[in-house]
Formats: sequence, C-alpha cells, structure tokens
Amino acid sequence: MASKAEIAQRKQALTAEISKARAQMTLQGGRLRKEFNLKNQVSKSISKQPSKWFAGSLAAGLGATFLFRKPKKQKVKLVAPPKPLSHLIIGSLMQMAKPAIQALVVSKLKEFAMERAQQSRR
Repeated sequence: MASKAEIAQRKQALTAEISKARAQMTLQGGRLRKEFNLKNQVSKSISKQPSKWFAGSLAAGLGATFLFRKPKKQKVKLVAPPKPLSHLIIGSLMQMAKPAIQALVVSKLKEFAMERAQQSRR
C-alpha cells in the first residue's frame, strides 16, 4: 500500500490536473462562444465585405418589391349604348316643362298655405 504522503501527493497532482483541465475548458468554451455568436459573425462579415452586403441588401429589397407588388388595376372604359331619338325628345321636353311645373307647384303650395292660415285664424 501507498503511504499517506504518496496519497496526498497524488491528490495534489490530480487536483492540479483537474484545475488545468477546467482552465482549458473555460478557454475553449469562450472561443466557441465567440466563434458561434451570430451577431459577431455578421458584424465581422459586414466590416470585411461591405460592398457585398450592400449589393445583397439591394437585391433583396428589389426582389421583395417585385414579389409583394400588387397588380395594377386595369381601367375599363364603359361605352354607353346610343340612346334612341325618343329619349332625346322626351328629355328635352322635360327640360322645357320643368320651370312651368315648378311655378305650378309653388302656386298650389301658396294657395294651400293661405287656406291653412285662414282656417287657423277662425
């Protein structure tokens, strides 16, 4: 069997080895975090190749405008069918008769109003 001094020495060696392994793991973990950090990768890529990123964003914007554009509405010109001569004659007669009809209606309303006023006074 090993003596107590050898066991203590072995324990110290193992703890030193464990602490070295932990330090290496910490360093490697930090490197991996930096390597797989998407924000850092994108910012580095933009700073290294700004012209490519500008061209890519321009192409993406143009592509999006073409993809999501609404189709233009086509204007449909409606052509009215020709009216018969009878409609023309009736329309012109109505235009000529309109002032006479208005005068007749106004006179009848005045007569009605006068009759109502006289009945209310009695």
